[in-house]
Amino acid sequence: MEKKDRRFRIKSINTRIVLSFSLLIATIIVFILTITSIVFTSRFMEQKNNLMLERMAFITQDIEDNINGYRKLAAAVKRDAVVKLYLENLYEDYSNLEKRLDELAQYTYGVERITLLDANLKILDQYYGMKDFRQQFMQASGMVAIWQTERDELFSIPHNFPSQGSLTDYMENVKISYISIIRDEKFKIKGYIILNTARNYLFSGKQEYAKSLFDNTYIITKSGDVVYRFGDKNKHLEEQAVEFVKTGYFNESIRTNKNQTLFKQAVLTYPEWIVVGVSSDANLKKDLDVIYTTIVLVGLLGLVTVVFISRVISNKITQPIYSLKQAMGRFEQGEMPEKLVPTTQDELGYLVNGFNMMLDDISRFVDAVYHEQEEKKKAEVAALKFQLESLQSQINPHFLYNTLNTVSYLSLKNRTAEIRELIQSLNTLLRSTLSDQSELVSVEKEIYFLQSYVKIQNYRYEDMINLTYDVDENALDCTLPKLILQPIVENSLLHGIYPKGVTGNIHVDICCSDDYIDISVADDGIGIDPDTLKTLNNKSKGFNRIGIKNVDERLKLYYGELSGLHIESTVGEGTTVSFTIPKHSED
Repeated sequence: MEKKDRRFRIKSINTRIVLSFSLLIATIIVFILTITSIVFTSRFMEQKNNLMLERMAFITQDIEDNINGYRKLAAAVKRDAVVKLYLENLYEDYSNLEKRLDELAQYTYGVERITLLDANLKILDQYYGMKDFRQQFMQASGMVAIWQTERDELFSIPHNFPSQGSLTDYMENVKISYISIIRDEKFKIKGYIILNTARNYLFSGKQEYAKSLFDNTYIITKSGDVVYRFGDKNKHLEEQAVEFVKTGYFNESIRTNKNQTLFKQAVLTYPEWIVVGVSSDANLKKDLDVIYTTIVLVGLLGLVTVVFISRVISNKITQPIYSLKQAMGRFEQGEMPEKLVPTTQDELGYLVNGFNMMLDDISRFVDAVYHEQEEKKKAEVAALKFQLESLQSQINPHFLYNTLNTVSYLSLKNRTAEIRELIQSLNTLLRSTLSDQSELVSVEKEIYFLQSYVKIQNYRYEDMINLTYDVDENALDCTLPKLILQPIVENSLLHGIYPKGVTGNIHVDICCSDDYIDISVADDGIGIDPDTLKTLNNKSKGFNRIGIKNVDERLKLYYGELSGLHIESTVGEGTTVSFTIPKHSED
């Protein structure tokens, strides 16, 4: 499962930086846009609610102005001298009265006819007073209703008088009557004024104004009769509006049902009428959908911008790393790369400078080796050639390449202390291999070099090695070939512990007697099968792994054939590599 996960791991540092920055900033953008959307939606609904109340005030004011116009006309009729004479029944000929009432009607827009009734409900009109029209007129004009309410004024429900009957859709009943009672000084009823008007003149002034915010606006009586509708016919909304009025929630500005319908109501000075504005959920969210779409588009644009900027920034950060990678690739192929020019003063610049120093050290070392080859005897030349091959194996380009990749990863995480420790360990190894000093070092220094190597490999393999020591104090000053233990530990890591897939233990044991030093390196890795082990210990066939082979040959070169490596191993338990060398003090 772990191998499968590694297969899909993103290897490009540039891509990881872009994804990391993009995900981080995208999360911040989404959070900000979400909070903005919530706050803005709340603010938007509050403003829309206030705007609806404002529109309702304009609509009701327009209706109020028209009603007051009818009231003023009724008051003028009541004061008129001709009207008073006819109310006293002093004349039987109504032609002069009708002429006078027609003159008064001209002063108020929308009033088609004024009809007068005396206290006995006698219709003072030659046409409407006819027997065939009387009953229909009394019903349509609202005279029957005003007796029941005992009010001084009343609007009838919409009708089509003098046409016969009413149409199914109340909006097709185009007339409405206004009744006002005439009283004397003692408040005794003297008669009735009926203004027969065109209903559209009363309500149509704010038609488009009402439609701009509400799906429909209704004028509804307290009894539930719809007098007028601003907007298209919608039976469902109309039933909800009527129910809203009947339940008597006149002190509520908003009611919400499962369909999220919004109601706004206003009461006129004519108390029998309630103005109700109805806005459906679709109408309420229409503007919000536009806002949400805009927010999403802004978020997507911001995300694209973030990805672009992240890519630009990532390129500037990782360019030195890519330059190092390319240089190491040439070095791996056997070419000597040119020095890199540091473009930053941070950890990456420090890394580039370290790489350049390494190139200088390697170049000086190569020059020194070739110079010594020319100056020394053939035997020394052969020894130096072997030493160069051994050192080149120790300065494995893959090892350097992987180490630099590890440094690059740590620099991405800003783990400066670990970068410093890793570079110091790498520098220790490089100095030890490229030093012009003696090939022999003390056991104490060899352990120090080995610790540096293990530190680097633990960063590389995520703390896969648990290295322990058991060193005789009397052996610390004794000498042995430089970096003789590192290839053995490397072999234990790569061929014993790493294939096991879990953290493993490597134990180094160094003890001494009067004349010899016994050294062993044991691991608890996967072990070696018997056939392979037999081949490795066969003196005629020798070792087939370069690092171990070099160690074996170096030991034999310095101390003779009896000082070669010996390997013991059990499959599933681990492997022990040991050798014995003569005891020599550093002094």
